[in-house]
Amino acid sequence: MPEPVLDAPDMVARERTDDKGRRWWHLTSTPSGQILGSIQWHGPRRAYCFLTVPGCAFNHSCLQAIVKFLQTANEQHRKEKHNA
Repeated sequence: MPEPVLDAPDMVARERTDDKGRRWWHLTSTPSGQILGSIQWHGPRRAYCFLTVPGCAFNHSCLQAIVKFLQTANEQHRKEKHNA
């Protein structure tokens, strides 16, 4: 399964790991370096979700890139869980 990749020229995803060993990502603006939000595991939804920083605005192409990233991260998580 491929790693999630954020295909957006103005954003980059920086991978982190929480204290439980779960992966999560900071999304930052490429031009300014400003944190735009994070992609984290959300237990109640049983999926990775995008949590935005207040005041950030995203256009259609940015949101499409985030959705694609989330789909890949969630597919990978399900495959890893089933193979464990």
